Amino acid sequence: MLQAVVFPGQGSQHTGMIEGLFKESQNCKDLFNAASKICEVNFEELFFNPDKKDQLNLTENTQPALVLASVALFREAIERKRLNPHFVAGHSLGEYSALVAAESISFEDAIYAVKQRGKAMQEAVPVGQGAMLAVLGMEDEQVIKMCQWVEKETNEVLSPANFNSPGQIVISGSAKACDWLKENFNKEDFGNPRRHKFIPLAVSAPFHCSLMMPAQIKMQEVLEKIEIKNAILPVLQNFDASLQQEAGKIKENLIKQVTGAVRWVESIQLMKQKDIKEINECGPGKVLTGLVKKIDSESFSTFNIEDIDNTK
Repeated sequence: MLQAVVFPGQGSQHTGMIEGLFKESQNCKDLFNAASKICEVNFEELFFNPDKKDQLNLTENTQPALVLASVALFREAIERKRLNPHFVAGHSLGEYSALVAAESISFEDAIYAVKQRGKAMQEAVPVGQGAMLAVLGMEDEQVIKMCQWVEKETNEVLSPANFNSPGQIVISGSAKACDWLKENFNKEDFGNPRRHKFIPLAVSAPFHCSLMMPAQIKMQEVLEKIEIKNAILPVLQNFDASLQQEAGKIKENLIKQVTGAVRWVESIQLMKQKDIKEINECGPGKVLTGLVKKIDSESFSTFNIEDIDNTK
């Protein structure tokens, strides 16, 4: 049975994640020590002290924390022969975890890179000036047309950021554009969607849109400094929903990913075309498993590897 492993992105973090694995595994503790040294942050405190929740949720801490958790779980599951992936993928930030799993980027370089990524994304747009909305109940083309309309009417930035599942698309841009949309949207202008809904997301910056260009430029500089190797497994990348193993193309897509949309629906559809039968979500939470079931509830067996019990 062909198997894929997928890695979650920002929003899946929570206090106490992988605590069981941390208590039992020296390899996990070693990863914590390495990440803490690189980021100058005590990740043991951040993960397991409820009083540190706000610090865990800071983008520049969240990003390395999730890569740390995901890679620790993946390596434990590989050691226990729980996983035998034919290719890997990650949602947004999770692509870095996937690249570590595919041995394209070292764990240490990935932690350094995503720490810089988090800082660059946070600094790209002043707090309060960007926003993201989950759009429910509309087709892809309706959402694309809607964003183009808002940009034309307001001269502000608004574009699709995540194609998560049919009828669930996240849009990203300026807070002004999002506010204007909510005030001026008329469903009759966009094919009369029956149950459309706009849900504001609790994010600190408008990810995956052109407002992130300063962060993309910064990440180009960061990724020039680290070694990216040809992957030992195909990596299904967000930017163009393609399978890649060549180092140069991986780097190119990783840079473009900062401002580009996450094409998750196409990614799962490609897994079906490639005869993947089992998808394992490796990392905190069950967000990606839920999206897979919404995209295609019949083609895959899905499993979650959230802590040591799931690695056996």
